[in-house]
Amino acid sequence: MSRAFRNRRCAGSRGSVPQFTRRATAELSALPPQSWERTKIAPFVVELLRRLSKKAESQHPLTVEEREFLVTGQQMINAIEKRAIQKGRQEGRQEGRQEGRQESRQEGRQEGRQEGRQEGHRSGVVDGKREALMRLLQRRGIVMNDDQRTRIEACADEGTLDRWFDHALTATAASDVLS
Repeated sequence: MSRAFRNRRCAGSRGSVPQFTRRATAELSALPPQSWERTKIAPFVVELLRRLSKKAESQHPLTVEEREFLVTGQQMINAIEKRAIQKGRQEGRQEGRQEGRQESRQEGRQEGRQEGRQEGHRSGVVDGKREALMRLLQRRGIVMNDDQRTRIEACADEGTLDRWFDHALTATAASDVLS
């Protein structure tokens, strides 16, 4: 293969989603949410989403494949959040069951289950959003000091985490994210 052909081939793929993306994302979407393959590829999906978002912001038109990947990638991130919610619910149910056993049989079970589900659901949502934010910051290469990291880890407000996540999509520094 000539050097000129190799350079053209490589230059054509730089900064864009290759043609095989449609097939790869379809295969990835077909995998069960808990599969190890999805877990391993998620950081790369986040990085590619970041790059595509950056490209879209710089007024460069996205290809059909790139737009499709943005949608599929966001669906994958949503699946990760959903899994975190389910985990929180399961933990909440377990906590609720334990509390119910310690208190009177009937009252303890009802109150513990209800509170456990609510708290577990809320905790799972918050944990999922916090995890997604931290992963996005890491993948974007945004460096945080200990105070900023502690602030994110201590945040239990969904609205604040959503706002920070939105800021993280375009921010260049951790201070921009936490504003």
